[in-house]
Amino acid sequence: MKYLWPICLKRLTLHDLYITSIDLYAFEKFSVASKCLEYLEVSENIILGQGFTLFGYIQNFEKLKVLKLLDNTRNNRLKRSEPKNLNVILPRTLKELYIENDIHDHLCNVIFNNSLNLRVLSLKDNPMKSCKGSFKGALNVEYFDMSGWTCTQVSVNLLYGFPNLRTLKAKASLIGKGFKNTANAGSFLSKSLKIVDINLSSNKITTIPKGLFMRLFEQLSSVNMSHNNPTVFPQFHSRIKQLKRIDLTFNAFTHLVEDDIDEIQKLGEVELLLKGNPFQCNCKTLQFLKWLGESKRVRDILDVTCVTDTAYRTFMSEVISDLKTFEISCKTKFWLPFDVSITSIVVLAIILTVVFFRYKYAIEYFLLRFKMKMKNYNELQQEYTYDAFISYSHTDSVWVKQFHDKVNSMGFELCLDAKDFIAGESIAENVINAIDSSRKVTFIITHDFLMSTWGSYEMEMTRMIAFQRGREEMVIIVVKDKITVSDMPKILNSIWFKTICIQWPNNDNLPYNTEEHFYEKIKISLQQNEESTGNVVI
Repeated sequence: MKYLWPICLKRLTLHDLYITSIDLYAFEKFSVASKCLEYLEVSENIILGQGFTLFGYIQNFEKLKVLKLLDNTRNNRLKRSEPKNLNVILPRTLKELYIENDIHDHLCNVIFNNSLNLRVLSLKDNPMKSCKGSFKGALNVEYFDMSGWTCTQVSVNLLYGFPNLRTLKAKASLIGKGFKNTANAGSFLSKSLKIVDINLSSNKITTIPKGLFMRLFEQLSSVNMSHNNPTVFPQFHSRIKQLKRIDLTFNAFTHLVEDDIDEIQKLGEVELLLKGNPFQCNCKTLQFLKWLGESKRVRDILDVTCVTDTAYRTFMSEVISDLKTFEISCKTKFWLPFDVSITSIVVLAIILTVVFFRYKYAIEYFLLRFKMKMKNYNELQQEYTYDAFISYSHTDSVWVKQFHDKVNSMGFELCLDAKDFIAGESIAENVINAIDSSRKVTFIITHDFLMSTWGSYEMEMTRMIAFQRGREEMVIIVVKDKITVSDMPKILNSIWFKTICIQWPNNDNLPYNTEEHFYEKIKISLQQNEESTGNVVI
């Protein structure tokens, strides 16, 4: 230092000289006596704990423009208690200050003095324990580098002291975690409205804070968000028109959705860098692929790859070059399952329709049973209210009335709709109740009965109950008109040999073809128990 005092030295570099300490008195005299020094670099030495002490004499250099303290305390970093405020007095002429890999401490509130000429402030590779401090006094700083910090906690006021900031370097500073742990993190850049270049690469950012780029950065030209993990394209203020490049390489984008594409379109002639993302080339991302084919914004399109549905990785440019074929295959993939689905639905509908019309009475019976069960209907057990329920066509009501009165006079209780159905209940429920309450069901078969819808319904319900309850011999058929077996409906044909059939006397001169014998057969049939009836045809 003594030999350097009288020399008008403009540039001094003390690099990798194994300097372990500098005499403070000598350094002070040197700083006062050096009237010409403009550049001072002390780098890659082993200065044990003198960094901040020596810094106190820097203000004495009258013409110092560049100061670099780089990688000096790597073997024994100074650990101090966290101050609330740190006053730093600079030479008035200082334009560039580099303190890199020299501080291993918490970031406090730093107050710069004599710093109106300071334009460059690089504090990169200092493993700050937290980034909750701020800077004041350096109003004209245009370049700030905080790369390599450990910003698991970050203050939204960190950059407020740099209103004229144009370049922000914050690479690999764990600021993504800091954003997660900070309320209102979207205000991090709110005071840096003159910023031109932003580098937030390698920060493990998964979710971009809401509003981070939504300020009116009229001069913003470049944003580097590479080597992070966002899946959603960042939103920018609609009036930003100077943005030229957005680097989104090596992130977690699988495709860009329609809203992302609209956002890009609003930004003017911005170019994108997208390689290294796990893009997908499938029918779901077809719109994105078509946009890539039409747009000229993706400068590294030849390096962009994607994964197909068959897990095959290919270059995006190859897919785009044959996009028509790809689009046709997507339409085929869409319409084929669609056609199969529609066909399946139609076939199923046809089957259900056929099944319904084939078994509609069975379905209606079980639905009716369920409905009656929900009404707390109690099924009769063993004991019956009526000896028989008479099913007939209302066209034959006069004859049926005579039949009812005659059989009733024999001591049998018959159920007839006109006198026994309960008002207020549906006809279907009354039919089921009547069948359940009767030991036998007597069908009066006439030509009009065979044309009756309710006649067919009552026969089907009877068949359902007979099948369900094991009462297959409960049916008595009275054939009043001249009707052959072949003219009988299918339902009667199916149970013909399990029914008691009695012919009403006609004018044929057959033995026992009289009313007396007819009613005698009715009486015998009604007196028989179901268990002993067997398969009887009379």
